[in-house]
Amino acid sequence: MDFQEIRRTLETFKRDKLIEIRTVGPRPMSGYFRDLDKLIASIKNNSNKTFYFVLNDIKEDCYSREQSERLIVKPKSATSDNEISWREWLLLDADPRRVSGVSATDDEKEKARNTARSLYTYLRNMEFPLPIVADSGNGYHLLYRVIIGSMDMDRRFCYVSFVCQNFKDNSACSSFSYKPIIFALSINIESYSGDREIIIGCTRNGDIIIRRHIKIYE
Repeated sequence: MDFQEIRRTLETFKRDKLIEIRTVGPRPMSGYFRDLDKLIASIKNNSNKTFYFVLNDIKEDCYSREQSERLIVKPKSATSDNEISWREWLLLDADPRRVSGVSATDDEKEKARNTARSLYTYLRNMEFPLPIVADSGNGYHLLYRVIIGSMDMDRRFCYVSFVCQNFKDNSACSSFSYKPIIFALSINIESYSGDREIIIGCTRNGDIIIRRHIKIYE
């Protein structure tokens, strides 16, 4: 694992905020952290596991749970949709169409890049702010910072949903995540995906790739 990159990612998305990390697998672990050093140390002590974190703002009361500043196996509770205070991030996902369980080819990924670039350009012309652009391993994500009540589905969300539908083609499709609890993952995109998650790190051809911010719009 690249712990400096994990720290940089968390500081980008969760600076000075409550963070919940979880693991994937039959014995899931969860922990709530304010101390980033303790969080990184907990991951180092369980480096054989795959971790992800809740991206949007978590209600402060969750910090009082048993897994405060430590990891607990099979905790009684973890963050749910109604425990998200605000939607801070809007995720747009451009992913190539392909057979399930198969990584994207370089050509397929390039088509996803073109879809993401077209979507970015269109939204910039509609005066959307600059997003964080990221490589998901098989495609690309555009992450727009927003401040919206956790259960609101205002006109911006409806508009973006309409735009994404119109940017789908035979090679790559675009979608957006509307659920309050969005997970930022560090796992293989082919084996675990859905509209509640975004990839922070992933694997292609068995190699771990830590996602870095990429300017696809230049």
